[in-house]
Amino acid sequence: MGDITNWNDLDSIRNSSDTTFTLTQDLDSNTAGYDSVASSSANGGSGWNPIDSFDGTLDGNEYTISDLVINRPDSNVAPILSSSGEITNLTLNNVDITGEETSGLVRKGSPKITNCSVTGDISGTRDIGGLIGGGSIWDHY
Repeated sequence: MGDITNWNDLDSIRNSSDTTFTLTQDLDSNTAGYDSVASSSANGGSGWNPIDSFDGTLDGNEYTISDLVINRPDSNVAPILSSSGEITNLTLNNVDITGEETSGLVRKGSPKITNCSVTGDISGTRDIGGLIGGGSIWDHY
């Protein structure tokens, strides 16, 4: 289990994608690591480097991730590209995500998403989703 206190912590979940992580504070453009990990100048101007696969648990703990930028117009993008894990109690605010097939939280898969929302600009050329793009949200009924 790992605590996420800054952008570098969030970025590091890609290295242990089957673990439980908990956000312990809001992340925004003033939080440590933003310029190198999630800003419009990060990664050579491409912004956040999408996490290929996440099958663990991410508990947003009612905190907000704000100002995340992804600018990869020729790629399929989302903060997380594929997931069969669980994402709960998380708000993404003021995102700016540009790609080909694009979504605001998870690009594809069948994650269990509970009490999550995304606001901001999400644009692409096809298959655009607010929370999830090419997949389905796990239904526990």
